[in-house]
Amino acid sequence: MEWIAMHATEVVEIERSLGGGRSIDVVLKDGTFVELKNYDWSKWDERGLRYLAEKFAVQLKIYQQHADQVKFIFQNSVPNIVRQELESLGAIVEVYP
Repeated sequence: MEWIAMHATEVVEIERSLGGGRSIDVVLKDGTFVELKNYDWSKWDERGLRYLAEKFAVQLKIYQQHADQVKFIFQNSVPNIVRQELESLGAIVEVYP
Protein backbone atom coordinates (compact mmCIF):
# COMPACT_ATOMS: atom_id res chain seq x y z
CA MET A 1 0.00 0.00 0.00
CA GLU A 2 2.96 2.30 0.61
CA TRP A 3 3.98 2.21 -3.06
CA ILE A 4 0.39 2.87 -4.11
CA ALA A 5 0.14 5.86 -1.79
CA MET A 6 3.42 7.26 -3.15
CA HIS A 7 2.11 6.97 -6.73
CA ALA A 8 -1.54 7.82 -6.11
CA THR A 9 -1.69 10.42 -8.88
CA GLU A 10 -0.69 7.74 -11.44
CA VAL A 11 -3.02 4.98 -10.18
CA VAL A 12 -6.43 4.51 -11.78
CA GLU A 13 -7.37 1.10 -10.41
CA ILE A 14 -6.37 -1.32 -7.65
CA GLU A 15 -6.95 -5.08 -7.87
CA ARG A 16 -8.45 -5.21 -11.35
CA SER A 17 -10.01 -8.60 -12.01
CA LEU A 18 -8.71 -10.34 -15.12
CA GLY A 19 -11.14 -13.24 -14.88
CA GLY A 20 -10.43 -16.80 -13.88
CA GLY A 21 -9.61 -15.75 -10.34
CA ARG A 22 -6.68 -13.60 -11.51
CA SER A 23 -6.13 -9.92 -10.78
CA ILE A 24 -3.44 -7.30 -11.19
CA ASP A 25 -2.41 -5.21 -8.20
CA VAL A 26 -2.41 -1.78 -9.87
CA VAL A 27 -3.30 -0.20 -13.21
CA LEU A 28 -1.67 3.13 -14.03
CA LYS A 29 -3.15 5.98 -16.09
CA ASP A 30 -1.07 4.96 -19.11
CA GLY A 31 -2.44 1.40 -18.94
CA THR A 32 0.67 -0.12 -17.39
CA PHE A 33 0.00 -3.08 -15.12
CA VAL A 34 1.97 -3.10 -11.86
CA GLU A 35 2.51 -6.23 -9.78
CA LEU A 36 3.83 -5.47 -6.30
CA LYS A 37 6.02 -8.05 -4.54
CA ASN A 38 7.52 -8.20 -1.06
CA TYR A 39 9.71 -11.22 -0.30
CA ASP A 40 12.32 -12.17 2.28
CA TRP A 41 14.81 -13.57 -0.21
CA SER A 42 17.05 -15.01 2.52
CA LYS A 43 14.55 -17.87 2.88
CA TRP A 44 15.03 -19.01 -0.73
CA ASP A 45 17.81 -21.15 -2.17
CA GLU A 46 18.69 -21.12 -5.89
CA ARG A 47 16.18 -23.86 -6.72
CA GLY A 48 13.44 -21.95 -4.92
CA LEU A 49 14.36 -18.72 -6.70
CA ARG A 50 14.14 -20.47 -10.07
CA TYR A 51 10.71 -21.80 -9.09
CA LEU A 52 9.56 -18.29 -8.15
CA ALA A 53 11.00 -16.84 -11.36
CA GLU A 54 8.98 -19.38 -13.37
CA LYS A 55 5.85 -18.64 -11.33
CA PHE A 56 6.28 -14.90 -11.95
CA ALA A 57 6.85 -15.60 -15.66
CA VAL A 58 3.46 -17.33 -15.84
CA GLN A 59 1.86 -14.29 -14.18
CA LEU A 60 3.63 -11.97 -16.61
CA LYS A 61 2.40 -13.85 -19.67
CA ILE A 62 -1.19 -13.56 -18.43
CA TYR A 63 -0.77 -9.84 -17.74
CA GLN A 64 0.73 -9.30 -21.20
CA GLN A 65 -2.54 -10.53 -22.70
CA HIS A 66 -4.23 -7.49 -21.13
CA ALA A 67 -1.57 -4.74 -21.14
CA ASP A 68 1.26 -3.59 -23.38
CA GLN A 69 3.52 -2.77 -20.45
CA VAL A 70 3.94 -4.70 -17.20
CA LYS A 71 6.06 -3.74 -14.19
CA PHE A 72 7.08 -5.98 -11.34
CA ILE A 73 8.05 -3.85 -8.38
CA PHE A 74 9.89 -5.53 -5.52
CA GLN A 75 10.35 -4.06 -2.08
CA ASN A 76 14.01 -3.66 -1.05
CA SER A 77 15.66 -6.06 -3.54
CA VAL A 78 15.23 -8.68 -6.24
CA PRO A 79 17.59 -11.58 -7.00
CA ASN A 80 19.26 -11.58 -10.42
CA ILE A 81 17.65 -14.91 -11.32
CA VAL A 82 14.20 -13.38 -10.91
CA ARG A 83 15.10 -10.06 -12.56
CA GLN A 84 16.68 -11.71 -15.60
CA GLU A 85 13.74 -14.07 -16.15
CA LEU A 86 11.18 -11.28 -16.06
CA GLU A 87 13.20 -8.83 -18.14
CA SER A 88 13.92 -11.49 -20.76
CA LEU A 89 10.16 -11.78 -21.25
CA GLY A 90 9.62 -8.03 -21.57
CA ALA A 91 8.72 -6.95 -18.05
CA ILE A 92 10.06 -3.84 -16.40
CA VAL A 93 11.59 -4.72 -13.03
CA GLU A 94 12.04 -2.08 -10.35
CA VAL A 95 12.97 -2.04 -6.69
CA TYR A 96 11.64 0.36 -4.09
CA PRO A 97 12.46 2.20 -1.93
